[in-house]
Amino acid sequence: VMDHISEFRSFSFHSPGALYVELFLAVAALGTVSLFKQRAFGPALLSVGMLHLSLYSARHLPTAAVLLLPLSVAALTREARTWPAMRRFLDYSDRLRAIDSRIYGIVPIMLVLALTAVGVNALSGAGRVGFDAGTFPVRAADFLEQRTREPDGLGRVFATDQWSGYLIYRFAGDSKVFIDGRSDFYGQNILESYARIVEVRPGWEAVLKQYDVRFVMVPPDSALAASLQLSGAWKRIYSDPVAAVYERIS
Repeated sequence: VMDHISEFRSFSFHSPGALYVELFLAVAALGTVSLFKQRAFGPALLSVGMLHLSLYSARHLPTAAVLLLPLSVAALTREARTWPAMRRFLDYSDRLRAIDSRIYGIVPIMLVLALTAVGVNALSGAGRVGFDAGTFPVRAADFLEQRTREPDGLGRVFATDQWSGYLIYRFAGDSKVFIDGRSDFYGQNILESYARIVEVRPGWEAVLKQYDVRFVMVPPDSALAASLQLSGAWKRIYSDPVAAVYERIS
């Protein structure tokens, strides 16, 4: 069941921004080797464990980054101090740190944060801050938003757990979804029903009918989209490269 929950799956290195995850893993791996070399076995074993969890499930990546980057950078810095070629750069870094201690380094940090907040607010006001339309069903949600103006409202929507979280945010909770990323909240039965639908196992249509699902929003190349296209009970009412929307007609 957990194989269908995005946060429990391994990180996809084909995803946008994968380069940053790869850089983190490379730094953490090099730092782990340095920690073992420096006989710092406690932090080294922690690094090994967190690297394993990071590769096993994407949900552990943020925690691993917070824990391992300081340890890894410190270990690599200690290692670099033994290299004559790096001595000039490290001495320069030490001088910068001494300057920061004299001019209250927190001041420029707060200034940068304030300018960032002002910039983000300005971009938001100009409509340039939002969800990536290449990853989330932004245009499909725009289409569904027109349906909320109907007398009977939008009704319940089935989508992937990640997309459902976006729909909850987009419609401020007015749209009912089948399941979202809070997988531990729904319980085993709902998770098994979700897996049955996504895998198009026997009885998937009965589950959608049981929960009175009116719309299904899925990637257009998914197995579920192909099955809905062949079903006489559903009609495709919208499609783009990211998402297809099907409406129950019987």
